[in-house]
Amino acid sequence: MRKVLAMLLSFMLLVSLALFAACDPQGGTDGGKIDGDYTEATEEEVTEAVTELDLNKLFGDTSAEDWKFGLSLNAEAEASLTMTVEEEVYTTTATGTATYAFLAQAGTEAAAGAVLPFDMKGEGEAKANVEYKIPTYANANAPVTESATTESATSEESAAVEVQEGKIEASVKVYNDSEYVYLAPSATMDGGEEQTTREYVSISDILYGLGLGGASVMSADAGNGETQTAENPLAQGIAMLKQLGCKFAIDASEGLKIRITADKAAIDSIITMVLAEAQAPAEITAAAFAVTEDAAVEIYLSVDENGRFAGLAVNVSGGFTMPQEITEEPSDMVIEVSAEISLVFDDTVNVTLEGLNKEEYGIPAAPVPSEN
Repeated sequence: MRKVLAMLLSFMLLVSLALFAACDPQGGTDGGKIDGDYTEATEEEVTEAVTELDLNKLFGDTSAEDWKFGLSLNAEAEASLTMTVEEEVYTTTATGTATYAFLAQAGTEAAAGAVLPFDMKGEGEAKANVEYKIPTYANANAPVTESATTESATSEESAAVEVQEGKIEASVKVYNDSEYVYLAPSATMDGGEEQTTREYVSISDILYGLGLGGASVMSADAGNGETQTAENPLAQGIAMLKQLGCKFAIDASEGLKIRITADKAAIDSIITMVLAEAQAPAEITAAAFAVTEDAAVEIYLSVDENGRFAGLAVNVSGGFTMPQEITEEPSDMVIEVSAEISLVFDDTVNVTLEGLNKEEYGIPAAPVPSEN
């Protein structure tokens, strides 16, 4: 049961942090979508459109003294998990919300430990609420909380099954500067005492984890007011999505807007790819996940007429089943998900970091260079 709750909480907090349904100050987004007059396009047409984008200009001229790039983020997501044991239905619901403001700018000296050639700061908070009622094996780990209700099953067939139910409220305050991301998670279980901790991770570790090494993806040292980036990766992404069965549409009337749609068939292809990479047992196939017919993922990308990033949005809806063979729980898990995602450019964002107390995180002091 702990594994199930950990999965739900992790899912909701990650969704809250990563799936942002922000309000565009110019009215360009609506419920995880980017408005536009879209026309269906072939892979070749979309590839040509993204190849023409100059990624050196995507974030503006980072070498300019007044360069600034901000993002306003906001998130909402919902999920439900249903299990059926001995004809008894058990439902768990979870909701998540988040806000975040991020600002990168030139014109000030970056900290000594910074790995990017400009200052960054951001602050926000993610919250998740889970009300759970989950059947679990009687010989499983003890309940997560002492106050969780335990009801022993009555029939002989279900004698090995117990029911755990309760409520968890979790949140994590998030900050970042040019060196670190700071996390202040807290959780309250069934109205009990709040549990808190402090964690941090360095920006350089995040870059290495993303395969970017310690190098900047945007360099302020580029000549002629241009930035330096890696080779345009968008065309490769388009080709892979096409192989998975995704469909494309574009609107080139003002700048460029791209819509990528994955229906049930495409989602099944993605699951098949993930199972293969995870070396899952041969008997576990995409069909076992029973993705609902109405399941869909829509991805939007918007670049303005100056070639600058304007917005990114994702809209997710539908359901799927987690097979019992994977979860090792008393039954399959039927999961319904609804999430709206957008990431909107906003250079007017205000970030103060007033709530961040770095002393709470116990970050080791940087070594003092030897005079020798």
